[in-house]
Amino acid sequence: RSQASANPSFDAGSVFIWWCFFVNNQFRILDAADVQSTEDLAVIFGGKLRDIGKMLLLLGTGSDSLYLQRTWCIFECFVATSNDISSTI
Repeated sequence: RSQASANPSFDAGSVFIWWCFFVNNQFRILDAADVQSTEDLAVIFGGKLRDIGKMLLLLGTGSDSLYLQRTWCIFECFVATSNDISSTI
């Protein structure tokens, strides 16, 4: 069943996908000489999330998900929750 048939007001033209790993390369951040604090990263990422307005979490599996084993992914959930961003799993 498509999203359009499930929700007649759905407009696929208004859907945008932003993957943080294209913007926030965690490995480069760790190796950078200009170290950013957790607070700085939360402000930057939180601002992006507020602009978007919602977050979709994609889990590989329902149990023992790799997503839930990565610190950055947990941090994303923390920032979303701290900023009252609607999140869907």
